[in-house]
Amino acid sequence: MNFLNYENDNNLLDNKIAIVADIHSNYYLFKRVMKDIKKEKIKTIVFLGDYITDGFENNKILNIIKKYNYIIAGNRELSIINYDGNSWDGVEQFKSMLYAFNDISKKNIDFLKKLPIYKIVTLNSKKICLSHITPFNKKDMVYANSFDIFDKLIDKYNCDIYLFAHTHEAYFTIYKGKMFINSGSVVLPADTPTSKYGILDLSSMTYEQKSISYDFNKLRNYYLNSDYFLNNKEWCNILIHTNETGIDYICSFIDFIKEKAMNDGIKIKDTIPNNLWRSAFLDFMKLNNLKIY
Repeated sequence: MNFLNYENDNNLLDNKIAIVADIHSNYYLFKRVMKDIKKEKIKTIVFLGDYITDGFENNKILNIIKKYNYIIAGNRELSIINYDGNSWDGVEQFKSMLYAFNDISKKNIDFLKKLPIYKIVTLNSKKICLSHITPFNKKDMVYANSFDIFDKLIDKYNCDIYLFAHTHEAYFTIYKGKMFINSGSVVLPADTPTSKYGILDLSSMTYEQKSISYDFNKLRNYYLNSDYFLNNKEWCNILIHTNETGIDYICSFIDFIKEKAMNDGIKIKDTIPNNLWRSAFLDFMKLNNLKIY
């Protein structure tokens, strides 16, 4: 795994770049975003990680992404390439991850292993830091008001623009004359139930947040008619309702399990016990009045 990649391309012909992140193996929504980028006549795309897992078209997405120049790894890519090959077996919590691991081709695994966790690139004389979470390889959550993290980034890298992903929440912040941007997620939004990406004009230094509506019934059926759903019913239900509402049921479900474990006196070490996972799922869905597909 490369931890740093620096690229200088001041000969970039187009002033505008598209920012895309958190696709999570959903080709149905990814192709809609790529179609919109094409309509905008943007040729340069920056990809900020989490292309895989939580879906069933990993290779189709990776085969498109790897044709581009500006690509970094997200936490999902790191999890897959660092998997030990046995610890997920038979564990409900990791069934979705194991599905992706078994699905992704060796050629694409090799591609993922070569991705850096961040890049600093110079495009049209603008120094840009690309990271999924932060370049520090820590689990710091970066939000629109994470000024302490912004200060650290400015001190260490002194870029003009910093691009983030991971939280699935779009924002645009100007701080100390620098731009800090999260373009949101293609799938599984944690704000409004739309697919999102960003357009950054490097000439005028302006940013446009793009939000693309989708037909939820078609998206739901995309999941339900898949082998992935048959193998990951609990987790797929959580994904479906997150896409429907823009409510982050993913993190809420994990937090709910941890609270239930604590209340029931169950100690969670490396993995969540299967019986706890299943019972917590039923309780969580009932508590939130969510339909089980």
